[in-house]
Amino acid sequence: MHPETPNPSFRFSNFIEARSNNKAGTAALRVARNLGPASVPMVIWGAAGLGKTHLLQAIGNERLRLNPAARIVYQSGDGFEADLAAALQQGAVAGFRSRYESADLLLFDDVQRLAGKVRAQAELVWLFDALLESLRSIVLAGDRSPYDMTGVAGDLKTRLNLGLSVSIEPPDLETRAAVLMQKARTWGIDLPPEVAFFLGRRIRTDLAELERALLRLAACARQPITLETAAWELRHVIALPERMITVERVQAAVADHFGIAPGDLLSNRHALPLQLAMALCLELTDHGLEEVGPRFGGRDAAAVLLACREAQTARETDARFRDDFSHLLGILAL
Repeated sequence: MHPETPNPSFRFSNFIEARSNNKAGTAALRVARNLGPASVPMVIWGAAGLGKTHLLQAIGNERLRLNPAARIVYQSGDGFEADLAAALQQGAVAGFRSRYESADLLLFDDVQRLAGKVRAQAELVWLFDALLESLRSIVLAGDRSPYDMTGVAGDLKTRLNLGLSVSIEPPDLETRAAVLMQKARTWGIDLPPEVAFFLGRRIRTDLAELERALLRLAACARQPITLETAAWELRHVIALPERMITVERVQAAVADHFGIAPGDLLSNRHALPLQLAMALCLELTDHGLEEVGPRFGGRDAAAVLLACREAQTARETDARFRDDFSHLLGILAL
């Protein structure tokens, strides 16, 4: 896999800077603008999905903005190994080396993917030396500190530790929400701030997972996107709230919404609230038909199934019932 040029969509102007990444962002901008010694390598490290690739390619795009004639090369660890394997098979190692050593700036992503790959590591060591001797720049990204990388030979680890090592930490809630709002604007999605914060609270793994959730929501949800529709459409991917959702919690929320007592859901006097409550219990709790029924006046599994089918029909045909269901789902999922 031959090296590429940076993706032009990754720029400093759309990189959300926060306490979790400002040191890395500042250092990356200095490298991009040649404000430090070119012979000092830089390693950006942190867990997957935190913006390392964005920052890495933003360096290349900023360098190109300042010097359109610069030769910027972007490659990943897997791509580097595949490119080397093809060169070895074709007897074209000289051409392989030339593709990289001629770069004014080499951007090397996912360096940890070379763990245990002896020949690929040896070639990267050779490339390190060639670039630094000619006062050209190399910036790498990995999922952990160079000191903590396993399966990496001593000579490569020594070179990774030659220069500046900066980390990107997991973003806080405000940063996660800001990233979502920016992506929504870029993709033309009407995303209310309260929904961005809702997703940010529920998905804390990485920014890439947040972006996937936003795309899924935009594809599935009716516009405009509300808290209720977000909770419903992403119910299988968002984290459960800190408070466990129980049958009693569902009953209390439904009763409060309709202005009735929770005990009224144990009889047939309020058919629609009863159907809605049982449907929500099956959707949001860990209980099955046989367990939900007895909590609603001793009903059996067949009665619960019938009620849920009627609730589904009502959601498809009755706008008021659908709004009630979505509103309660949003309240219980928050």
